[in-house]
Amino acid sequence: MYARLPAMGEPEVIHGDLRAAASILDLGSGVGRVADPLVERGHRVVAVDESAEMLDHVGLATPVRSRIEALQLSERFDACMLASFLLNTPDDDQRRRFLTTARGPPGH
Repeated sequence: MYARLPAMGEPEVIHGDLRAAASILDLGSGVGRVADPLVERGHRVVAVDESAEMLDHVGLATPVRSRIEALQLSERFDACMLASFLLNTPDDDQRRRFLTTARGPPGH
């Protein structure tokens, strides 16, 4: 079902707010419905999701299977997307862990 849902203007809005060829970390990317169009617009996108089945649908972004709060990447990104997981998680501690991941590794 998620693979059939269209992007609703998000790629255009995000692209418009970033420099050309920006690197983007998409946390909770699902099937890549926003990540893949951003790659088509010239960005390098790492799509993170804990579901292998969802990541199987990602076509252009670089898929990484991980829970958001367990993600271990050494690189920094120009932008980080974390929309639905942040909004749809009622637990404050869990949201803080998501934001810690979005902030990136210490010292960068």
